[in-house]
Amino acid sequence: MLTAIVLTYDRNHAITDHMIARYRSVWPSHPLRFRIPYQDSAEWLIDRHGDTIEPVRTPPGIKDTALCLLEGLADDAWVYWCIDDKYPVDMDVAAYDAAARWISEVQDPEIQGLLLCRCGSFLDEVNLRPGSEIVSPAGYAYVERKNYYHCWLHQFVRVGVLRALFSEFPDETFPAKKMDDFTGQSPGLSVKVFDAEQKMYLATSNRVRFGESASAGRITKNCCESMEALGMHIPEHFDRCDRYTIYGRPLQAQNERREPSPKSGPLTGADTCSTTGKRRRGSHMTEAQKQRVGAATASLVLGILGLI
Repeated sequence: MLTAIVLTYDRNHAITDHMIARYRSVWPSHPLRFRIPYQDSAEWLIDRHGDTIEPVRTPPGIKDTALCLLEGLADDAWVYWCIDDKYPVDMDVAAYDAAARWISEVQDPEIQGLLLCRCGSFLDEVNLRPGSEIVSPAGYAYVERKNYYHCWLHQFVRVGVLRALFSEFPDETFPAKKMDDFTGQSPGLSVKVFDAEQKMYLATSNRVRFGESASAGRITKNCCESMEALGMHIPEHFDRCDRYTIYGRPLQAQNERREPSPKSGPLTGADTCSTTGKRRRGSHMTEAQKQRVGAATASLVLGILGLI
């Protein structure tokens, strides 16, 4: 089993429950055992998920909770990082199975993380290191990330990366939204760069789509729809909002696992983050991004019409 580190708290256990249910739905063979923090009780989660979860009583603060969840794990151990406000919509199961096998066998200590979701500004090389492509034993290509951009998306990562990050956070209590400030992901800030020994990799082609569960403490429209489709109760203490946020393009069948190297040209195969409702902070696109997205959209429309 692979330990999945879930950053959540008691009030949000309903969306944690939904996240686990979505993994069971889209990745039935997953090797994950979700390590879930609680302050008062997690009995109902145990009743629902049994040995699939490992409840851990933690302090209430975000920093203390995260570091407590990592206790007993060596820095070089692999875990699956899955914060509660994201959930999988669909995924390339073969790619995920291959990634899970690879991290159990990889000997290179410099490989510190694998993210399989291409979205947002991963369209530009500004957040990537061109020419750094590696290929897994199963034939899936990855390129190195420069910084903590989209570090809250679910991913395979070594414990030391998470421990070092949260150890830098202030000891005083802070709201979750401040974590974007600490990693430089808020507007007007420079994104925090990975240390030289932290080789964090991104799939060169999108392999998963994630939905956003909540925004500013309110449950998103897409999460509500997903929970209702699963017959899950949405607690009354959750306010709802009209935001509908999905990270990553719809997945497409791919005959070739290995993608062209980023050094061979622009990253035109990257995926975007679609958001409706209130505009997402920092979701602006550069002119180059707009041109690529516009060209890709035009090609898609013409293809549907049979004109190309």
